Amino acid sequence: EKTIRTPLDPDITFSDDPLRMMRCIRFATQLGFYIDDETFESLCRNRERIKIISRERIADELNKILLSPVPSKGFIDLERSGLLALIFPELMELQGVETRNGRAHKDNFYHTLEVLDNISRHTDNLWLRWAALLHDIAKPLCRSVGPDGAAHFKGHNQRGAQLARVILRRLKAPAYLVDGAVGLIAVHDAPLPADDVGILKQLNRSGAIFLRRLCALKYADLDAHANTPEVAARRADVAAFERRMNELAKTGCYTMRQLAVNGADLMDIGIPAGPGVGATLQTLLNDVMEGTLPNEREALLAAAVK
Repeated sequence: EKTIRTPLDPDITFSDDPLRMMRCIRFATQLGFYIDDETFESLCRNRERIKIISRERIADELNKILLSPVPSKGFIDLERSGLLALIFPELMELQGVETRNGRAHKDNFYHTLEVLDNISRHTDNLWLRWAALLHDIAKPLCRSVGPDGAAHFKGHNQRGAQLARVILRRLKAPAYLVDGAVGLIAVHDAPLPADDVGILKQLNRSGAIFLRRLCALKYADLDAHANTPEVAARRADVAAFERRMNELAKTGCYTMRQLAVNGADLMDIGIPAGPGVGATLQTLLNDVMEGTLPNEREALLAAAVK
């Protein structure tokens, strides 16, 4: 059996270098090791010492746990040891079983870890894994109970994005990771358009890479729910969106660069240089995306002078 144990007195080891507590959990997570009882008990006794470690060093260990093959193992060990409550209290707030229609439904902490493991089987993208970890982080703040006794979490997308930004900035995460994870969290539970116009406008706003990652997060989230007809239908909607979005990403026109005319063409037909050129191109692009104007040079130039 693969076991991690400290060669010296673990109390001395963890007291002298508190970061070793997180490294111990991280190594066990990365390598699939078991932490022996004496070492784990010492880790628990010394957990308060983690408070003297900088956020950047803690974040580095969290990133490595997130990039492990089964990251949930590390977060469960962090929770069992008491370290998670000290370094990431917002995740602890997810604990507790939801009640829906008077019956136990799920614990959002373990649901979150299942989503994280689901996404980790398909991608090693760090900010996508952070998005999975934080996708429901605001549910405790948004929870309400309806007349039927069911729990509701209205607005948890947007509020979750705000809270995730605070958390990631606290951990000194780089801007690209913050923006990427927060952007996904803000729309992770929002409906996807089914028509070409809506999909093209989504491509215009977000780009194909972001939308593929959004689909991956939605799949991971749905696969962590009970396999009900409603969940199956929602998963089918995501799959249909993804298929058509990938087709339109290759064949559709959803950016100004893809228009059959450019700013120089518009100035050649008499439109003065300045903001009016950009505004006209945007109008043409909107018309093309909405299907009221073909993406053909002559048609676009004729529409531009009207």
